[in-house]
Amino acid sequence: MRKGLSLILALSLMVSCVSVTFALGASVSDIKGTAYEDAVTELILKGVISGYPDGTYRPDGTITRAEACAIIVKSINPTALDLKGQTDSGFTDMLGYGWASEYVDYAVVKGVVKGYPDGYFRPYQAVTYSELATMLVLAMGYKNSDLSGVWPDNFMAKATQLGVFKGISNVGSASVSRGFAAIMDYNVLDQIIAANAVQNKPPTDTGTVDSAGRLANFSGRAYGMLLDTAKVLDSKGDVVDQIEFLIGASTVYVNTNGKFAVSAPDQEKLNGGDLFGLQMSGGIVKNIGDSTTSFAAIGLPVGYDNLGVTQWVKVNSINDTSVTVTLGGISVAKTIIKDASFYVAVTRDVYKDGIKIGAVVDSYEAANLGDIDRGDWIRLYSVTGDEPGCAEVVVIAKEAVGIER
Repeated sequence: MRKGLSLILALSLMVSCVSVTFALGASVSDIKGTAYEDAVTELILKGVISGYPDGTYRPDGTITRAEACAIIVKSINPTALDLKGQTDSGFTDMLGYGWASEYVDYAVVKGVVKGYPDGYFRPYQAVTYSELATMLVLAMGYKNSDLSGVWPDNFMAKATQLGVFKGISNVGSASVSRGFAAIMDYNVLDQIIAANAVQNKPPTDTGTVDSAGRLANFSGRAYGMLLDTAKVLDSKGDVVDQIEFLIGASTVYVNTNGKFAVSAPDQEKLNGGDLFGLQMSGGIVKNIGDSTTSFAAIGLPVGYDNLGVTQWVKVNSINDTSVTVTLGGISVAKTIIKDASFYVAVTRDVYKDGIKIGAVVDSYEAANLGDIDRGDWIRLYSVTGDEPGCAEVVVIAKEAVGIER
């Protein structure tokens, strides 16, 4: 599966909308002979950071959330189209931070930074060492679910392991200085670039190959498992979302019409075995819905039925095309149609202090009836209603998924 490394967040070390461009090979006057010199000089040459109009860098100053949303995004180095093509995050306190808005939007869409419950982003707020370390770890492709323990200790431990703090002291909740921020980013710049290398290739329309497969000219509703999303250029040169979709035994890539935003499925939906539905016209996705809302976004199809299985249920027995599960304390038999689609979860164990505390779903693969065993966990769906009470889609997990709290 093409994994869009859901990363980002970046520091910019630009204190205003004024950006100063230094000549290649030039440096700033107040970092010569300091511990910051190599990092600051290299990052300036790469266009990741900039100094002030007076030729200084002011390494003892602090950086803000807006500035932090500029260094790492620049380190990730997305294409201009990808950077400008992100959904407006809608924060109401970005006045005066117009220069940072596209970096903030990019960071938010990629899931590396969030706003606050009150709808504010607080772009002026100083960033701490632990916050910046978290951003850098995320920019290298790691996720919360990859790390055991609680924040910030889990991210600080991973940052130390990855070399973020090489040459500097970890001072946790203190505001990070501009000089040390440069060193932290410089220490792992190559790892950030490597983690995002595939993602940052210029977007291209994959229409030269029939990547849409059976959905190439399809109109109507299609049901399957959403695996990932990416930004691409359509045949008109417009930036749209492309959906990696598992339908039956086929993985297809279909483009949206660019009129609605698409996000890769979050961990809750992956863990939940949720089914996705695409509303399509001529091979183009017009909207997308999922089973948690009974596919409201694509018109509440009358054939949809979760057969009373609103969450994972354990298989007590299986006989031919009939499975027995326990619902509400009662053993119930459910029938699976002959031509049903089957999907099996690809899971990853999660550990804390060396002890397994659960498993999470990373993806799904095509399966068949023979993949269901006693003791497995399943989700059941009917999407057309052609055979009432019978499952047309079966999602399988070979173990219980979720994290013990």
